[in-house]
Amino acid sequence: TLRFLRELISYLDSNALTNCSETRLVMSKLVGWSCEQKSAEVRREAAAAIQALFALNPAQVFIFL
Repeated sequence: TLRFLRELISYLDSNALTNCSETRLVMSKLVGWSCEQKSAEVRREAAAAIQALFALNPAQVFIFL
């Protein structure tokens, strides 16, 4: 599902990232998964999704982090 999310991000408009509770929840989940101790694949895919979001709208992602 993280791979799908990363691929889906490439189709989003940069205005799709808004500062709302759902977006903050997604970002907190992605950050948590990027630190996952049990699965290197989950860490890699979560980090890739965060990078894709950053490429989409760096200013907004910076606010979330």
